[in-house]
Amino acid sequence: MVAFLLGWAWIRLSHPSLGTLRPLTFDWRQLLSLTGNSFWVYLGCVASSVTTTISGMLITAGFGPAVLPTYRYNSKLCELTLFVIVSASAASLPKITQWLASPEAGTRQSAVRDIERLNQFQTLLGCTGALLYLAVNDWFIRFWLGKSLHAPLSWQAAFAASLAITSAGQIGWDVAARCCDRGIRVVGVAAALMMLLNLGLSLAAMKVGSIFGIALSGVISGTAALLAMGWYSCRQIGMSWWRLSLRTWLLALAVTGLGVIMRILMPVQSALAGGVTVGVYLAAILLIAFLLGIRIKDVRREIAILRSRCGRG
Repeated sequence: MVAFLLGWAWIRLSHPSLGTLRPLTFDWRQLLSLTGNSFWVYLGCVASSVTTTISGMLITAGFGPAVLPTYRYNSKLCELTLFVIVSASAASLPKITQWLASPEAGTRQSAVRDIERLNQFQTLLGCTGALLYLAVNDWFIRFWLGKSLHAPLSWQAAFAASLAITSAGQIGWDVAARCCDRGIRVVGVAAALMMLLNLGLSLAAMKVGSIFGIALSGVISGTAALLAMGWYSCRQIGMSWWRLSLRTWLLALAVTGLGVIMRILMPVQSALAGGVTVGVYLAAILLIAFLLGIRIKDVRREIAILRSRCGRG
């Protein structure tokens, strides 16, 4: 009750028209619109939650609960990295939403430029995170839990690919939900279809006795969602599907492949191997940034924006 009263008082101060309790009136058209949108948001949230639990349920059912901790703990670094990327990206979305809703073509074009820039940095951070994960995860697990919980490289490759692909495709979901009135419905339906695809592929993998197949199911369903949501978003805002989705998906896969090759050919077991790995990864990150169109002025601009938000500008 205290939280409700404080919230009401704050609304009264910031938006008095929204804090009026009497007389009670209803805008039935708006109520129906909000109810419909809420259903699609709810469907998307439920589908996303089910997708994250499918692997655990099927591994427990098909391979026993003893295997599940190894699977879960070895994906934690990827989950943490993805959370940081998505959370940081959320700061730009209110401005993009406002610009997309503007009737002026110049303002909407500014939104398109910001969408592309946000996607560039999401992809770069996701690819960097995938490389770092493949390089340090065994060390991290050994320090945290012990060598007994090391996961096979194939599992780690699937986790890294999922991180890179999800980061590269996050902008498609974000834009689709904000670009038009039907966007929220499309996002809800897409999330449900992604859940069903992941479930079907994971069930098939469990039947053939492949935990790697279950992990790979997430990569395949994530790829389908990235390409589909990217295509829909690009169609709505008039942007190139190649630049926003297909190119970033190919880069995500290529980076994951590079990380796996480095793990096979030069595992980080000595200072020399570590130095060579760092050099190769730095070169790869610079090449990815170049291919994405990120230049030093863009990095400086983002640093300036971050400093201003932290009160240091």
